[in-house]
Amino acid sequence: MSESIARLRDDGLVVTEVDPADRRRTLVRPNPEHLQRVARKGTASVDAALAEAFDESDTAKAEVLANTLSEMARRLLPSQPGPIRRQLQQEQTVSDKT
Repeated sequence: MSESIARLRDDGLVVTEVDPADRRRTLVRPNPEHLQRVARKGTASVDAALAEAFDESDTAKAEVLANTLSEMARRLLPSQPGPIRRQLQQEQTVSDKT
C-alpha cells in the first residue's frame, strides 16, 4: 500500500503528511494543484480536443464526433457532482468570497 501511495505522491496526484494526532500514521489527500489541472482539462473545448486528438481537417466529421461525444457525456454524467467537483466548487466559492 505504501508503495502505491508513494507513486501517487511522486506523480503529484496526492500529498502526504504525518498525522499530528498519531505520528505513526500518514494522512493522504488529493493534491489541490492536480485537482485544478483536472478541472481545467475537464472544461476544455470538445471541438479543440477532438481536432488535436484526431488531426481532423474535415470539420463536418469533427462536428459529428463532437456532438456524439457530447451526447454520450450528457448521458453518462451523474446528475450530482462527484467528490472532486464538489471540492473544487467549494474552493471556488471560498476563493470568490475573499
